[in-house]
Amino acid sequence: MPSSLTFKKDDFVKIVATNGNYRYGYIARTSEAGFHIEVCMHEEGESMLEYEALTSGLSVNLGQLTEAEKRLLPLLALACPTGDIASKLNISPSTVRSQVHMLKIKLGVTERDQLCVLAQALAKGL
Repeated sequence: MPSSLTFKKDDFVKIVATNGNYRYGYIARTSEAGFHIEVCMHEEGESMLEYEALTSGLSVNLGQLTEAEKRLLPLLALACPTGDIASKLNISPSTVRSQVHMLKIKLGVTERDQLCVLAQALAKGL
């Protein structure tokens, strides 16, 4: 195993069969410096993002988001404050707050922290 390939608990992995079929799962347990892994696979989701959304109860439909809302997601994934987002996107802080509010509604979360975690999951899964 190459030294750059390491596994740790709760990492998501894609298991590919010799016929090309695949499923996603997560590392439930590792031993012997990551050479032995136990992968937990579930029926839900074709991707890491779908899996996280389904198992957390979130509904992710990026098609319902405006382009302006989509531009906010990478900055929310970095947990940037409202003022920083406004500066980077050349919009007002009140516009950022409004777009964050709409994102929370559309993505089914109630807290900004939840939105940031979801944005991080989207960034990893896209």
